[in-house]
Amino acid sequence: MNTPSLGIQQFDVIPLSTDTVMLSTASTQWATDICQDIPDGDSQWQTFLRALAVAGAQQWLDAAGLVSTYPKNIAPASEVNLTVGDYRLCVLPMGGLSDDTVRISAAAVGEQAAHLYVLVDVQEEVDQVRVVTGLRHDQLRQLLPDSTAQGYDIPLERFTVTPEQLLLYLNCLDSETILQPTVPDHIGEMVETIAMGVVNAGKWLQGELDTIAEQLAWELLPPLTPAQGFRPVKAEIEDIIEELASQDIAIPQRARGAFKEINMAGFPCRLYALVWPLMTGDIPEWSLFLILGPTPGETLPLGIELTVSDQQEPLSRSALTQETAVTYVYAQVIGYWQEQFVVAIGLPNGPTINLPPFRFEAP
Repeated sequence: MNTPSLGIQQFDVIPLSTDTVMLSTASTQWATDICQDIPDGDSQWQTFLRALAVAGAQQWLDAAGLVSTYPKNIAPASEVNLTVGDYRLCVLPMGGLSDDTVRISAAAVGEQAAHLYVLVDVQEEVDQVRVVTGLRHDQLRQLLPDSTAQGYDIPLERFTVTPEQLLLYLNCLDSETILQPTVPDHIGEMVETIAMGVVNAGKWLQGELDTIAEQLAWELLPPLTPAQGFRPVKAEIEDIIEELASQDIAIPQRARGAFKEINMAGFPCRLYALVWPLMTGDIPEWSLFLILGPTPGETLPLGIELTVSDQQEPLSRSALTQETAVTYVYAQVIGYWQEQFVVAIGLPNGPTINLPPFRFEAP
């Protein structure tokens, strides 16, 4: 295994639990302000907890690269209170996990029902929230009585969707699928199939994306050969490649690549992945070259780290430091065809995003 050293300062990252976030000052201030006009003390407290839960869930989603929205001028009600793309989420705060049931309002089950019901443990005394578990709409429908009610008390044990599965649904599954009555394990099997899949980077050489890459919102880059009418994203990557060439790091023109937008704890990033085959020996190999940079007009946070691993250990790790002259980080690994590599992006003492493995199959 050849793992080129790129001369960038390296250090180990010790991330927090990926399910736990520290609330920002803006989040706690918003939660405090939004419930001030509620006269009833108990209702005000419940709204405050719900606001913290919604704000914390949004920070958690942002760290996972998902854009979420909620109306900040309205106190969040006990119904759909957060959206991610076409998904409607009902975020339910929990001051503790001692209760055996979870109350879901009728409004969250009606015509504009939530797709996902997300339980969030709110620890307001330390400005911290933890995404605990979730329930899909199709699972909830099987638990509801035939008659309508003001709300429903659902056993806590019925919330079985893990935070990792929640992210997979939001990344990989059409939202309408979750609204359909279905065999309980059917949706889970669909998403687990995607989770176990890998991105076939070999297809990029043919100008194609495989199903996994398409579902995870990867976009193909144009060929690196000179052409008229460069798209902006191509100009950016070629500027980086030109700068790398000045450091004697060459990307061959036969390389093909793709890119993906990622939101890392509020920092918009763009990950480029370039691949090309190598035929230097008796056994064919391939090169995976990764570049993590900011989206146009943005900057990467200091300490952000890019790690590439095989199935056993990290092979390449690079981080942005004050001593780094460039505004991006990059890493390269070389392996045999069919060999898989896992890419992770992390912040020091912060969240880490793990991407599905990359594999090179003969084009």
